[in-house]
Amino acid sequence: MVVDSPPGAEGDEKTPFWLTLGSSIIMLASSVVMGANIYSNLAAGSGIWRVLPQIIMLVALLFGSVIIPKITRNYQKKKRKEREALRQKKYSEYLASKERELTLYLKDELQILNSRYLSIDNCLLALEKKNAYFWSRQYPDEDFLTIRLGIGKTPSKIDVRAPEKHFSLSEDNLLEQSYQIKDKYLNVDGAPITASLKDNSITSLVVDNTYREKYINSIILQLLIMHSSMDLKIAIFTNETSKKRWEYLKYTPHIFSNDKTYRFFATNLEDAKYISNYLEEELKNYREKEKEDEEKKYIPYYLIIVDDYKNYKTIALINEMVKNKNNIPGF
Repeated sequence: MVVDSPPGAEGDEKTPFWLTLGSSIIMLASSVVMGANIYSNLAAGSGIWRVLPQIIMLVALLFGSVIIPKITRNYQKKKRKEREALRQKKYSEYLASKERELTLYLKDELQILNSRYLSIDNCLLALEKKNAYFWSRQYPDEDFLTIRLGIGKTPSKIDVRAPEKHFSLSEDNLLEQSYQIKDKYLNVDGAPITASLKDNSITSLVVDNTYREKYINSIILQLLIMHSSMDLKIAIFTNETSKKRWEYLKYTPHIFSNDKTYRFFATNLEDAKYISNYLEEELKNYREKEKEDEEKKYIPYYLIIVDDYKNYKTIALINEMVKNKNNIPGF
């Protein structure tokens, strides 16, 4: 959207009155000479009727040299005020119309973001109703493995082209307003804040202990509801102490291999190595696709959740993922 600059304000330089007289000064000088002549004639005994034409001429000269410039000056000043009031009114209305448009655009953008990245309540509704959102994300959709972390400010996609600030000798309130409109609509307020687990292969969550379990479960729930078990597999590497936290995932289709022979749930190093061997074979297959220049459809995509990294960092796959986080296809 383009926001035009306001029309330039007319200068209001306070020129001294005597400078505005200009050529009228000659008429004023003539009137002084004529006034002196009238006085001489009257002093010499001439009757009023003999000098009346000169008096009329004197009055006309004084009116033309002093009064008319003053009236003209006041008229121009009044017209400048009227034009400035019209400029203020029209440009303020123009900016208001642009702001209404931008507000609608931001409202639409917020609605699109909320419909793409569902709140936990809407995720549960999608699960209950099995509506169009249920298992709707597939590789390589733009929002595949994108999770909603919360709400806040997010950069708007609206391209607002407003006047840029530049040096000026005079101040213009309308120009200042045009500068501010771009900054005012840079962000969408109350929008979903998201993160892509696909683009960020290694992701660490630091959450307040009070809400940690509830918050992490809400993220897992998003993944389970928005992605089918054919597109996404989840592997849990935990320990005996924490396994109850993840127990509910043991019964979801996302934690099994497609043939149901593997359950990706480890509570000790031995189980983790067993699962890791299977995942390493999958990684090998994905890399073969890359070598053969095949279409890079890494299905299923594997999300590994490790809540005891110290215990599992010696696992070959985990170690490789940490070292080569940007070169692990399908994980």
